Amino acid sequence: MHAFILGSHQPTASLRLKQEGWHVIEITNDYAKQINAYLDGLQDTYFCVFPPATLSRNRIQPSAALLEQLDRIAAMLLSDRTGVLFELIHPSPPSYKPLLRIPLLWNREAVLRSGWTAGFADTGLLPFESYVLEDKYEQLSAFSPTRWALLRQSGRRFSYSDTSEASSPELVHAARGPASVYRHIQPLVKAAALPLQAPALPASTEPLFSIVMCCYNDAEYIPWALRSLLSQTELNWELLLLDDGSTPPLRASQLYPFAKDPRIQLIPGSGNKGKAVRLNQALTLARGAWLVELDADDWLPSNCLELLRQQIALHPDASILYGDYELWTSPSRSRVQDLHYKGTVHAAHTLSDWPEFVVKGLPVAPRCYRTEALRHIGGWWTDDPLEGRFYEDIQMLARLIHDNPHSAAVHAGASLYHRRYRVQSTSQRNKENYRSWREWLLFRLQRS
Repeated sequence: MHAFILGSHQPTASLRLKQEGWHVIEITNDYAKQINAYLDGLQDTYFCVFPPATLSRNRIQPSAALLEQLDRIAAMLLSDRTGVLFELIHPSPPSYKPLLRIPLLWNREAVLRSGWTAGFADTGLLPFESYVLEDKYEQLSAFSPTRWALLRQSGRRFSYSDTSEASSPELVHAARGPASVYRHIQPLVKAAALPLQAPALPASTEPLFSIVMCCYNDAEYIPWALRSLLSQTELNWELLLLDDGSTPPLRASQLYPFAKDPRIQLIPGSGNKGKAVRLNQALTLARGAWLVELDADDWLPSNCLELLRQQIALHPDASILYGDYELWTSPSRSRVQDLHYKGTVHAAHTLSDWPEFVVKGLPVAPRCYRTEALRHIGGWWTDDPLEGRFYEDIQMLARLIHDNPHSAAVHAGASLYHRRYRVQSTSQRNKENYRSWREWLLFRLQRS
């Protein structure tokens, strides 16, 4: 049998498997890409995947007894089974609580042909590699019927059930990293694994939200942002995806399979004009009563738009809705993956003091604007010293608050956004320009 060992520093497990006659493939990065490449030429119906850390943390002992069980099951398992879940049970009563429940044997055809990804999702679709198996498991579970068998180990005893139940139980992982990371990522992975189907809204329905995403050479980040958008519990939205002269131009094929959703519009653009120009372009096209900015390398929790809708009902006079956000860092050596969770950034509960806000220049996310308010003040300025290419968010927030300091901005009281901080991003490389730019903005607003 073929066994994929994910992660590094597991030579003992690899040696044991080889001694038992298994074909071992060790993969330290790009899990999905490498497994998928092997699966194309694999002849076996079933293959085995040991997830990251489950071996090194001694959650799975690749003993001769376990490997014998897996060999025997793979030989007798019917080809219509999705695979085999392995469950490790604490041997002490009274609860016999599962310590681990993971898909260990996978049906090759099910992995390649079922779900909305052909094979496992790569880092563009899922930048969190430790969730690659869970993501595919949730995809298969969403496309019923799935038929998982169950191998259970308690101490040195094994029991096997060749179940045909279509329901798929929740997975229990031995090691997912910090609990805070799991809390933020697992619900989104689960929600984003559902079949991609546009809601059956009436043709005359105007979207409540116009999501605006401006892209300049950030195509590799967009699929995960789109997954977060398509997983929203609030369905009444449109996406205006504006290409700001990317080289090469952003193509619909790079958005597969998301571009087929009629709520998503890709708007080509010639030349790199800057974000404020593209936002003004989006403002002329937006049909939603509220405009939400979503950067191409960021993403939304699945309940973001639903919570914003609730705040809209509570604050009918607001021009701005904003909230806390979760901060992730991406090292300069990596473009998409290796994200590190840094924690929740709590926004000020009021932005009424616009001069102090401009001086500090702290990021605010999400930024949800009443579309009418944006049009009333003429959209984003592009005649600033940086031609609207940077700090357009500070500009717009300050202008709206300056015009209506007491009721313009409302804090939504929740974490509504995931922000990726990249040290190599364009905005981070131009921080030294902020001081002179803010002096220009303060002077202009104070004179108005």
